[in-house]
Amino acid sequence: MSPPSLRRVLLVIAHPDDECMFFGPLLAALRRWRSPDPDDENPSVEIHVLCLSAGNFDGQGERRQVELLHSCQTYGIAKANLILVNDPTSLPDDPKRVWNIKLIAKIVETCVVERGIGSLFTFDTRGVSGHINHIATNLGVQHMLGFSRKVNARNLPCYRLMSVSLLRKYISLFDTLFSLSITAQPELASIGLISSPEYLLIVAPLRDMLLSRAAMYQHQSQMVWFRHLYIFFSRYMVINAFERMK
Repeated sequence: MSPPSLRRVLLVIAHPDDECMFFGPLLAALRRWRSPDPDDENPSVEIHVLCLSAGNFDGQGERRQVELLHSCQTYGIAKANLILVNDPTSLPDDPKRVWNIKLIAKIVETCVVERGIGSLFTFDTRGVSGHINHIATNLGVQHMLGFSRKVNARNLPCYRLMSVSLLRKYISLFDTLFSLSITAQPELASIGLISSPEYLLIVAPLRDMLLSRAAMYQHQSQMVWFRHLYIFFSRYMVINAFERMK
């Protein structure tokens, strides 16, 4: 993936906190690359986040929307660049409810077209944790790529976050030993990105790990005991490996 495709990046997630639980290394790397000046009105990278639900499974949807905003702001994402869908009928936060794939495709298509998105990141078909809402998010993006008349799939690099085994998921930085098999591009390596034509690997330095931890702590409604363990042991707080969608 070349730098121009990173001019306007769209991250498509299912729930508030997905952005930092799973995609923190990506967002932190893009934040460092966007501009050395936090007040720059024309940053080199614009990060947009599309969240397909309000996270109201436990009846805390309103609070979780605010937490998502604060988490995104931790990564330097402008409030105007956060798109949150609150459709409890068609897209409820529920691990037992199947989402409307065509509706997701339409929402993503509209976002890509209206915001001039240059590249897109989302879950893969296993959804990292196997959550059916994560999987549906991937299927919706795939449907858009396959059937949209407004978005040319060849001109929109889309990457899916690669799911790994349970063991690899919780060995944190040590999973780098399994992941480092990709040739570096100098212009991306400077921000922690290593890429080939089909893959993108991000290994977060310490400052990015700390940034993602800070973002996680914005989601106080979700900070049960095992989330604290997740922060320290999950490879997704340190490593993001993406495969280009076809």
